[in-house]
Amino acid sequence: MSQDTHKLMLDHSQAKVKLYGSYLAKYLPIISQDKHTTNIHLYDLFSGEGIYEDGEKGSPLIAIDKINSCYTSNNNMPKLNITFNDIKPDVITKLKATIDSTQIPTNCTVRILNNNYLDLVGQVSSEIAAFKSEKAIVFLDPKGYKEISISDIKAFLTVGKSEVLVFLPIRDMYRFANMDSANISASHEPLYKFMDEIFPEGIPAFDSQPDYIHKIKEGLKNILPEYYVDTFMLEREPGQFFALFFFTGHIYGFEKMLETKWEIDTEQGRAFRYEQTGAMFSGTEVLNFPDRLKEFISVTKKSNLEVYKFILHEGFLPKHANELLRDWQNSNSVDVVDANGTPGRKGAFYLNYKECKSDPEKIFYSMKLTLF
Repeated sequence: MSQDTHKLMLDHSQAKVKLYGSYLAKYLPIISQDKHTTNIHLYDLFSGEGIYEDGEKGSPLIAIDKINSCYTSNNNMPKLNITFNDIKPDVITKLKATIDSTQIPTNCTVRILNNNYLDLVGQVSSEIAAFKSEKAIVFLDPKGYKEISISDIKAFLTVGKSEVLVFLPIRDMYRFANMDSANISASHEPLYKFMDEIFPEGIPAFDSQPDYIHKIKEGLKNILPEYYVDTFMLEREPGQFFALFFFTGHIYGFEKMLETKWEIDTEQGRAFRYEQTGAMFSGTEVLNFPDRLKEFISVTKKSNLEVYKFILHEGFLPKHANELLRDWQNSNSVDVVDANGTPGRKGAFYLNYKECKSDPEKIFYSMKLTLF
């Protein structure tokens, strides 16, 4: 008998809520220190009961745990407004009972709704659009994929105001990934519409579930050029994947999500570590990041801000590029100079949010020409 994944927490769900919780633990303190945000809104629009039958915590309780920790350690936390929603009345009844027995910070309000997600898209997107000194995190964890569309994700996204996390059952979606558009049944139309939105010039062929995830991510980056997009793959069993997609218009928020992703990869033994041979990073998902970075700074010299953005768009962290640049600098393969062409201090690459914000052209990088 198969397990009911909505009642019992499986390994991929544990990884999912751990990623979500770890991100909140990083995001909330950062926002509390920006001296601008007065309210943070958290929308969990497919919340579930809050706790599984086996006692494991779902996304509502994970979020409240992280919020409690942030309020305990930070007296400057802005007011926080949480919206939980689920379409099933019995689920909402259990969630309300769970929330009633859970400690909520005095500066935090909880709204529990029992609506169809599709009926909430307009309401939530309008609330976000009206924000002035407020920010939102929208977490979408549907039971399937038919209710999720790119247009809805776009509706939730407003640069500087919101970030969106979407969990998708790639295992189930991939079964129909290479479908023929001429033979699409009514039950497959939502998936085809989803893919058609991502690939307006034509849906490509997919070789595997990881290839499917990678091409979706690249497609999303193309149709949402003003946003940062990345994904975290969760493998339930060999070759069977789920994925958490992350969208934001704020570069620093994106870096924090990437940090969380790499920390969890390390804990699970799937980190992409730089091999000190200087050749490349390990791991099949890396897709030769060193060569791409080398190509990026070979065409024309690039500033610290340009390289910082490139690194994050590729799904890596400044520390990964620093290792490569240090290796290339030691082998005399790269020039690192200031705006006047004066060589920079060795090992100083200024690839961080603070430096790039205050001085986006502090240093420039270019690969040296090699004669054969």
